[in-house]
Amino acid sequence: MRFVRAILVVYCIAASVAAAAAAAEHGLLAEVWLDTSGHYVAQLHIGTPPQPKLLLLDIAQNSISVQCDEAPNSDATLPFVPPSSTTFRTVIRGGSPVFVDFPIAKQMQLVADSFTFNATDGINPGQHDVEVKGMKFFCASPSPQQPTGVAGLGRGKLALPSALAIHQKLPRRFAYCLSGNAQTRTPLFLGSSNYTFLPGLQFMSNLQHTPLLKPTKKRTGYRVGLFSVKVGDTTLSIHPKVFRGGLEVSTTEPYTKLVRPAYVALVDAFRRAESGIRRVPARAPFETCYNATGLGSTRVGPPVNVISFVFGDKKGTGAAEWPMYGASSMVFVSEDVMCLGFLDAGPLPAAHSVLGTYQQQESLVELDLEHNQLAFFATLMFVRTSCGNFNFTQGNFF
Repeated sequence: MRFVRAILVVYCIAASVAAAAAAAEHGLLAEVWLDTSGHYVAQLHIGTPPQPKLLLLDIAQNSISVQCDEAPNSDATLPFVPPSSTTFRTVIRGGSPVFVDFPIAKQMQLVADSFTFNATDGINPGQHDVEVKGMKFFCASPSPQQPTGVAGLGRGKLALPSALAIHQKLPRRFAYCLSGNAQTRTPLFLGSSNYTFLPGLQFMSNLQHTPLLKPTKKRTGYRVGLFSVKVGDTTLSIHPKVFRGGLEVSTTEPYTKLVRPAYVALVDAFRRAESGIRRVPARAPFETCYNATGLGSTRVGPPVNVISFVFGDKKGTGAAEWPMYGASSMVFVSEDVMCLGFLDAGPLPAAHSVLGTYQQQESLVELDLEHNQLAFFATLMFVRTSCGNFNFTQGNFF
């Protein structure tokens, strides 16, 4: 049945491509990849002429910040060079440059410059670049810290979604697809919705949706209601109060963290479900590890019980289910040892649960601020494609 269901999903996705492409919204496109230090970075082109710079992809950050220096360079991993840009300007208020306190550096200067993006119809990049003039960001003093800045995609007015809504009249919506393979280019869609991957699979009409929770003063990131957790077909016995803070979606935390009562319940249930696989000593930071010799594999990873997060509330509002197959739940720490890739976030009430990047790999994730919702397709591997299968070859539209 699972095989038949997969074939039907592929057919439905492929059949919707032509109709969706005809009505596609043209948005902007940037490239994302996993760098050698384990960070997901977005390559943005800043200034005139454009200087490519690698910035940390951070959907919780409410602005863009870049290390700046006067020494010329042509390296995307080195600071932005304002004197080399003819469109750079310092934002002035009351006759003085504006400086602000910021978590990454003691002091940053508010500046503005052009950002250049590929246009996209969601299928390919366009033939022409789009220059977005006068976008504000923060210049920080150069440091050895890598990446050289932060591409903020939060709710703030200086983050990419709101800035592009102001300058380009794009909807405040973005989507990303993370690969676990270092240096594999994947798309960051900005304002587009016609998400298409080779061999012609279009996902716009096949996403699950669930509402975003309202931000608080202490928690400004994107959170969704977490109703329950399942291992296989078994729903874990976890008191609803445990999930009161929801689940924050992160592009900077590598592994999913659950508050302690939920984490303990998940580990206990998974160990019972996989009692037939030989346990081996823990490998930090993971507590539950197995001998994977001779276990085999499927196209969605090791053949273990599926772990599912059920989103929504106790009334069933916004119900959506994110299944995590072996490729998303198990981390290979060596050739023959795999570990359950979930971590203990700590005790309540201080701790909160976070969906990490490992569990999001090969999944399409959309944050739609216009409709205040998270949308997702949980694993592209299930329909025989991957995040790296976006066609970066230029299309024939504008």
